Amino acid sequence: MTRPGLLDRLAQPRALAALLAAVMACIAMFLAGLIIAPAKVVFERQRPDGRNARSFPSGDAAAVTAFVVPIATAFPA
Repeated sequence: MTRPGLLDRLAQPRALAALLAAVMACIAMFLAGLIIAPAKVVFERQRPDGRNARSFPSGDAAAVTAFVVPIATAFPA
C-alpha cells in the first residue's frame, strides 16, 4: 500500500484548514510589518533606555498578534 501524496493529504478538511491558516498568518505578518514600520517613523516615541525614537508601536507585539489571530480563528479551543 502506498502512502498518500501531498494532494491527498491536503484534500482532508483539517489539513486544508491548517494550510490556509498558515498562509493567512504569513500574509497578516507581512501586512503588520507594512503598517508598523511607517508608524514608528510617524510616532517617534523614545525608548525607555533612550537608544532611539522607534519604540512605539511594538513590532514584536504586532507580529505575534498577526500570527496568532489567523491560527486561533482556524483552530478554536
